[in-house]
Amino acid sequence: MDHQLDLDPHLEAAQLDVERVAGIAVVAAAHSDGCAATGHLLGLLAALPAPTKAGERFWSDLWRSSDTAYLLPVNIRASVLRSLAGEGTALARQVFSAVDEMTPPQRVAAGEVIGQALVESDHLADLKSQVIGELWLRDLELTAWRVLHADRRSDHPAGRKAFLDAWTSNWERPCTDQGPRSHCCAAPDPAGPAREQAPSSRWVAGPAGAAATWTRRA
Repeated sequence: MDHQLDLDPHLEAAQLDVERVAGIAVVAAAHSDGCAATGHLLGLLAALPAPTKAGERFWSDLWRSSDTAYLLPVNIRASVLRSLAGEGTALARQVFSAVDEMTPPQRVAAGEVIGQALVESDHLADLKSQVIGELWLRDLELTAWRVLHADRRSDHPAGRKAFLDAWTSNWERPCTDQGPRSHCCAAPDPAGPAREQAPSSRWVAGPAGAAATWTRRA
């Protein structure tokens, strides 16, 4: 907060004026996605057996099946504690390191171990453990991406202004170097939504159902 708004972190609430309160609300909203994703990342880990004597067998099996130590409690403990304080980027990076290190067979094996633990703890005996484990891994990956994306996304006024300028400027250029002069990047029509334009007579569309490609006529 002190970096974004130049506020003293020890400033009393009674000293805040309306403008500063509004600024705090804007900054809080900008960081809400990252906080929510970090909370969900911790929730996914909390669904697994706790790193205690009782859960030792699970973590040992996960290590052997995945052949990666990135997710071992001893290696993620510091990142988990930082995430509990609201800083989830370190944990998200370790998640990606773990996923990147696993081969497809190792991922399947790890998913089986994770799924079995979830089936037993959540009473989901009617679902296949391998399916549950794979869904957990996908959710873990996607959530880690959301944490990192929220962290890198610029909430600086200059960044927001550059974004608005780029998307509200008058465009008039082809979308590709080889395709027809397209209207997808043209300035919007003040009279209403842009109407679909026919391609130049020198270009013809590809076969129906094919990818959106164009071929030059002889």
